[in-house]
Amino acid sequence: MRLQYVGFQHVQNVREYTFHGVEQGEPTKTFVVRADLDLFRRNRVGMQEGPAMCLRLLTVALTDAVETPPARHTVTDKDMIAYLIARAVPSGAKQRAARGG
Repeated sequence: MRLQYVGFQHVQNVREYTFHGVEQGEPTKTFVVRADLDLFRRNRVGMQEGPAMCLRLLTVALTDAVETPPARHTVTDKDMIAYLIARAVPSGAKQRAARGG
């Protein structure tokens, strides 16, 4: 499934990021990821990283899931920490790890 970022809505202290899941021959699925803005502040993550963080979260969920993940998800502290860890690993190290070296 290919994910496309559609945009976000800002509702009080929450951003809702919307993605479309597109798969050939299948109806488009809509995923909404909610993120409390305090979570960004506490972890010193810029607001502009929201779409990338949510895309990563959905990609991991789709890769690991036996079935399609729920259409709505709320970002947790655990999700944010996983994103920060993934962001901290240099891209060359990620490629070497993927190749087993």
